[in-house]
Amino acid sequence: MIEEKSELFTHAVSVAEIISKLRRENLDYAEAWRTIASNSKIVVPSGTDALETGLLHASLKRERHNFSLADAFVLFSARENRARVLTGDPDFTGLKDATIIS
Repeated sequence: MIEEKSELFTHAVSVAEIISKLRRENLDYAEAWRTIASNSKIVVPSGTDALETGLLHASLKRERHNFSLADAFVLFSARENRARVLTGDPDFTGLKDATIIS
């Protein structure tokens, strides 16, 4: 359960993934964008974040072959913000920084 006082973050890469999926399915991506933007802080990676994410991704891919670069950006940003990843993506299973939701 998310406490009301919790600050919510959405990574820019996640926004792009969501908007792309909705657009491909001819769903209301504009409403999704408004909802995300009004309820969470959008995290935009810096150049250094990209470097660190690349190193994290390389490390994770050794044992998690399906772990995507987008997922690595989300995980890195969560760690940097001392936050948890709330996801339905099973690729995050077993990571201490993630809570799997269904």
